[in-house]
Amino acid sequence: MKLFPLLSRKLIFAFSLAVFVQPSAFCQAPLDPNLNLLTNGDFKKGTEGWDLHAWAGQGQAAVAQPGQALADQLKPTGAPGQPAPDPAETHDGKPSIRLENISYDDAALWQKVKVKPATRYRLSGWVKTKSVEWKEKNMKDFNQKRGACLCIQGGFEKTDAIGRTKGWTHLDYEFSSGTRSEVTVGARLGFYSSPVKGTAWFSDVSLVELGPVGR
Repeated sequence: MKLFPLLSRKLIFAFSLAVFVQPSAFCQAPLDPNLNLLTNGDFKKGTEGWDLHAWAGQGQAAVAQPGQALADQLKPTGAPGQPAPDPAETHDGKPSIRLENISYDDAALWQKVKVKPATRYRLSGWVKTKSVEWKEKNMKDFNQKRGACLCIQGGFEKTDAIGRTKGWTHLDYEFSSGTRSEVTVGARLGFYSSPVKGTAWFSDVSLVELGPVGR
């Protein structure tokens, strides 16, 4: 008569033990802080996954592969986009994307990315500039707000700006997705109402998830 109660207790204990020993079967996989959500953020596949828009039609972009001349050319919106010869410019042996405004413009390479609402993210990458100039009226606040940067389209979420001529510099920006389920990430030369001319290179750009807001 005592066999069935004893068997029931053993089954309950075995089930409880399985829950504690194998939590992966009942919980989400741990967050990978190194998982880049961008498509082709390292530019190893040329310009795949990126779209170029130049507000005044004066921007053009090309990819520099290690040990090679420019391997690809994107035509800007509203302009023919003439190819520009250039030696390869890489960062730590990795490819870079070259964005050049041949006259004053606000140009960017954009990519849409799905995100989780109420989640923190970090946008980061390496930027190098050459002869990035601006109109005189923007000179006072240029170092703080203008030049080459990484940003989120549709507002003023961005990294610091790099201007004039400067070697490879690491930039990063942390933000909350809020209610958004998608953001558009940009590698940008110029900004709203602040066109610049010159050349910028971007390398190893990434967007990673940091976790829920409040943690």
